[in-house]
Amino acid sequence: MNKIIVNNTEKKKTFLGFIIMWWIVTFILLGMFKISGFNINYPLSNTGRDDTSYMAEIKMSYDDNNWKETNNLGAPFGTNRSSNISYYLFNDVHILSMIIVCITGSVFLSQNMTYILLFYLNSGVTYAVLRNRKINPFFSVIGALTFTFSYYVFYRNVSHMMLTPIYTIPLAILICLWIFEDDSVLRISKTFFKNRRNIAIIIFSFLIVNSGIGYYTVFACFFFMIVGIYKSFDSKSLLGIKQFFIELFITVICLLFTIAGYILSSFNGKNAVMTSLRSYGDAEIYALKVVRMFLPPKGTGIQKIDDIIAAYNASAVCQTETSEYLGIIGIIGCIVLFLAIFINKHKSQIKLMSVMTICAILYATLGGLGVVFFLFATDMVRCTNRISIYIDFISIYTVCLLLQQSYIKFNENGNRVKRVLLCMMSGIVLLISLDTQIPWYHFDNSLQVKNCDIQKQFVDKLELMESDGAMIYQLPYWEYPPGPGINNMNPNELLQPYLYSSNIKWSFGAFSSEKSLLWNEYVSDQSTNDMVDSLCYMGFDGIFINSAAYTDDEFGDLIEQLQNILGNPDLVSSDNRWYYFSINDYTEQLRQSMSSDEWEHNVEIVKKYGEN
Repeated sequence: MNKIIVNNTEKKKTFLGFIIMWWIVTFILLGMFKISGFNINYPLSNTGRDDTSYMAEIKMSYDDNNWKETNNLGAPFGTNRSSNISYYLFNDVHILSMIIVCITGSVFLSQNMTYILLFYLNSGVTYAVLRNRKINPFFSVIGALTFTFSYYVFYRNVSHMMLTPIYTIPLAILICLWIFEDDSVLRISKTFFKNRRNIAIIIFSFLIVNSGIGYYTVFACFFFMIVGIYKSFDSKSLLGIKQFFIELFITVICLLFTIAGYILSSFNGKNAVMTSLRSYGDAEIYALKVVRMFLPPKGTGIQKIDDIIAAYNASAVCQTETSEYLGIIGIIGCIVLFLAIFINKHKSQIKLMSVMTICAILYATLGGLGVVFFLFATDMVRCTNRISIYIDFISIYTVCLLLQQSYIKFNENGNRVKRVLLCMMSGIVLLISLDTQIPWYHFDNSLQVKNCDIQKQFVDKLELMESDGAMIYQLPYWEYPPGPGINNMNPNELLQPYLYSSNIKWSFGAFSSEKSLLWNEYVSDQSTNDMVDSLCYMGFDGIFINSAAYTDDEFGDLIEQLQNILGNPDLVSSDNRWYYFSINDYTEQLRQSMSSDEWEHNVEIVKKYGEN
């Protein structure tokens, strides 16, 4: 009877902790809003980088009921991205965004709501994992809030929405702890599916595989391996390694199920892995820098220290990302784990966390073992610095574990004052840590409102000019996925017009090695006169130009050549960034200048452009 009462009390405490935590999450999110500068109906970010690309994929989901294939991008033949493996590895956030866009009908609102809701998902799962580890509700809330508002999340922002769902990291570490502690999990037997933890591990593995575009999966398997090897050495048996291989098998099965579409595309001779973006230098640029884990990007507020940090950032030979900052609580935990490597204790959680952290650093650091994996295994895993979010959770969990142990010790000694002081100090450190992690007024899209209005007005006018299904050729020619951008045009800016259109087909967006991309590349290499003729034969209705991609002289020459052929541009955006030339009248003149047989002959020739 007493056990039932205790269990009910714990459940009530856990539930109350959830409610309090989500209230705090809401309060923090409101503090991040700059009320006068945020409009939820406009995108938080639409800079023409990965943020725009993600919204384009959501729009594909809404318009075509398929976020891998559309005829509205990659004209003249459309695009099918089912041959790219990365598109299968972040289904969790995609499904959430698809649900929201289906309810709201707004791609922009979907972007904003997805990002905001992820804070609740990340915090909820993290809190649940900490409570599963018997951390009391107060310290679980502290750990969940610290992890949820990691600087890593804000650095990724909506630009890397597929990396923002960090809820799978606590799940992966929970699997590690179960492997380490529980000899009954992941053991082949008739009672395998009767073990609830085994069922949970299968579910967690499936979630991990569908999150983080493969990075979180690779890193999770790395930690599973470390734990399996460490347990085998610690227990002087092969059990840990056997458990690792069973978990690896489960993960691979989940992965194969998730990428079934990619496998089918490969069998059909299609393969568009983003090799064009990978280079050996990426392994250095996107590697982990240990010092970055301890340097707050926002600064410390202490001028002398901030000057030193600024001087280091300016003079660093290898400029890398700055997403690794752990926060005050994470730093404390990380330092503890560095020292804990010297602990010689059997079945110690802290020692295990220490080994995992040090191995993660050896793998991910600049010039570390991750470079070997990048060079000889797969170039899809180039950004080893992203393992920092695992290190962050491990460090935060370590602090929560130590707080819990201290609290229990004070409770056993009946020292209420020390318990209260411990909780108060923990709360104060949490506030300081959050302040160094959170970019206040993060939700400020006032500049986006103005730019989006200009862009929408331009596309609305264009759609009134052209018939449904009109094909627009976009200049400059730019492959997709794109490189780092050109002049003042960000790499995915050519996707922006698509976000506002409902019945236009755009040439940009054909995937690497696709027929449309090869065709567009061929046409772009022609002289301006031949290019316009080719577009006419192929059925295009106009030419869209993003002037930011050109120098003043280049743009002036291009406009002059097009004006000599087509006359003045039919549309110019109010910021003079976007230009549009209709070619319908010119097409009709060209058609009238030859016989129908000659026209059809030229059409057949143009259709084959780009073919070997």
